[in-house]
Amino acid sequence: MQEQARFGVVNRYPEDKIREIIFKEVQDQGLEDRIKREDIKIVANTGIVKIAIDYTVPVDLLVYHFDLHFTPSSENKALF
Repeated sequence: MQEQARFGVVNRYPEDKIREIIFKEVQDQGLEDRIKREDIKIVANTGIVKIAIDYTVPVDLLVYHFDLHFTPSSENKALF
């Protein structure tokens, strides 16, 4: 996410292109059952790229069940 936020400003990728790149990494990490394509929030304007994902992973310890909530995000602004 950090890399795409950093280079998204320079490459001027549209939001859909950045979302596809991030989702490809989600698939490579085996998290596609936890993170859906629509869970990836992108704001890509001239000079700024913001990427955020909000997802939950259920944990089952046989006697105790709980959810771990993750909200990774990254942001980059142009230097001009």
